[in-house]
Amino acid sequence: MDQSLEPDQRFSLLLSQMDTDMRRQDASAAETTQQSFTASENGKNEMDQTIEGILQSREKTHGLYSVQSAMSQRLKSLIRTSPNWEDMPEYMQESLEIIEQKIARILSGNAYEPDHWLDIIGYAALVVRELDQVNQETRSQNV
Repeated sequence: MDQSLEPDQRFSLLLSQMDTDMRRQDASAAETTQQSFTASENGKNEMDQTIEGILQSREKTHGLYSVQSAMSQRLKSLIRTSPNWEDMPEYMQESLEIIEQKIARILSGNAYEPDHWLDIIGYAALVVRELDQVNQETRSQNV
């Protein structure tokens, strides 16, 4: 990313890139689900085969679901006991829970999967966006 840009410009560019990536993923997923699902020779229909393929692919990046989900639940329990948890707005709590899920995926799956790291940036960026909006509203009320 161009370091000559101001932090706000870099942040906007990153969000734009993430939005473009998410739109590509959505288009790819929609294309996959629009297939016709007919019975195959082994008795499974194409939908079952597609779902199995997705699950196998996710296992490579996210790790075994039983391991990743157990780690995720332990991390959620830990963050919910923090002194600040109850004082945080829901958008902060939600982002922290999703970020900890991404951390669990990194620790139990492919730590070199860029999407895990980009997702963490994205959910942190959503909190920053909310904080910026709250700060702008506070400044406008003080004027």
